[in-house]
Amino acid sequence: MLRHHPYLGLLSCLVFSGCMQYHAAPLAVAPHYASLTPNSTALQNFPTLKAHPFNPDDGLDVVEIEMLAVSQNPALQLARSDLGVSQAQAYAAGLLPDPQLSLASDISHASGVGAASSYGLNYDFGALLAHSSAKHEAEYAHHQAELNLLWQEWQVIGQAQLLMVRAQMQAKIMQTLQRQQQFAADRAARSYQAMQQGNVTRDIANSDVVALQAINSKIDDLKTLQLATRHDINDLLGISPNSMLNLQFESHKKASSPRRVDPSLIRVALDHLAERRPDLQALQAGYASQDAKFHRAILAQFPALNVGLTRNKDNAGLVSNSLGITLTLPIFNHNQGNVAIEQATRQRMHDEYQIRLNQTHASVLRLQSEQQQQFAVWQSRRAKLTQLRHDVDQTSVVYHQGLVDDLIWVNLNNNEFSQELDLLNIEQAIREQSVGLNILLGLPVSQSQNEETVQ
Repeated sequence: MLRHHPYLGLLSCLVFSGCMQYHAAPLAVAPHYASLTPNSTALQNFPTLKAHPFNPDDGLDVVEIEMLAVSQNPALQLARSDLGVSQAQAYAAGLLPDPQLSLASDISHASGVGAASSYGLNYDFGALLAHSSAKHEAEYAHHQAELNLLWQEWQVIGQAQLLMVRAQMQAKIMQTLQRQQQFAADRAARSYQAMQQGNVTRDIANSDVVALQAINSKIDDLKTLQLATRHDINDLLGISPNSMLNLQFESHKKASSPRRVDPSLIRVALDHLAERRPDLQALQAGYASQDAKFHRAILAQFPALNVGLTRNKDNAGLVSNSLGITLTLPIFNHNQGNVAIEQATRQRMHDEYQIRLNQTHASVLRLQSEQQQQFAVWQSRRAKLTQLRHDVDQTSVVYHQGLVDDLIWVNLNNNEFSQELDLLNIEQAIREQSVGLNILLGLPVSQSQNEETVQ
């Protein structure tokens, strides 16, 4: 019986000594949100962010929001877990295949007759032959997972920048609407007083009230959008939905004009796009992994070879040694089906990479042309608004002297507010386009080095 083998106990110790022990990992029963503490390990791919001082006491600027987003975004946490799985798969692929040990013993009840037994050692040389290709395949796949994570981090940073631009512009639009609200409220109050004195009709007073209500409605709608933006930022950071962050935006001097990505930088970045964009690099690594898989399928065309040594002892105590060889005959299958599948898959990944590269070039050029068009509109309307503000200032003097009709004064101010709001909406579009171009081109995180102010 098996207990007659003296090395069985030692073999059991060797087999089980390297095994992991099981530890339970119970699931949570309540929500758990992240705190406002960036993780320096998660920022290792972004030295600019890692070097930036983090102080939430004086408010969170755009860089600090980016630090928190990269550190604790829920989607990135899952991506990092997937990277751990990929790393484990690469480790497993690097291990050599184990040999197989077989032990057997007859159970005999006849007196005076010994029990026959045998033990042998087998090894699959086919798996050993494909080990190098399988290892390279897993290593490239792991590198692809690392680059995909980096691309997700880039996109999260872009989303953080986009939300901060949106929050900043919403705050500027709110300031303009509140000034317009104050002007309309004063106008409505004067109209009501004039109606009470019989100086204006009820229709005029009612029209001023309707105008005030329209502005109030715009402010209410904007407050809803601001609340949604705040929730989007909280979701991006993985913090409680009820958190009220103190966001710090650019100073008025820096934010006075929208900024754009330098056209010369766009040209250089496009020439080196495949070296900059993490997702394109990930596709390159994925293609290399598939190429190694295709090579492994070709190697599998060769006959599988399994060699084993066996030592036998019969009931009479005679001992014999035998050599066993198992060889697959490549007559019908020849692994041609798997070779065709892996070759077609490699071709698809080749096409996917080329399409992604083409689409990125097209998206950059399209967004750049749209931004240039928006700049032309913005500059033209800013010049008109500057002239209109000059007219309002000039008219203000004579209006308060009673030399200008009241309706002309109201229309002039409303026109100024309307053009200012229109200009702010165009500015928001330009700033969001700059963020989009930075991400499409795989440019550094810091925008201040990659944008130019419109003069």
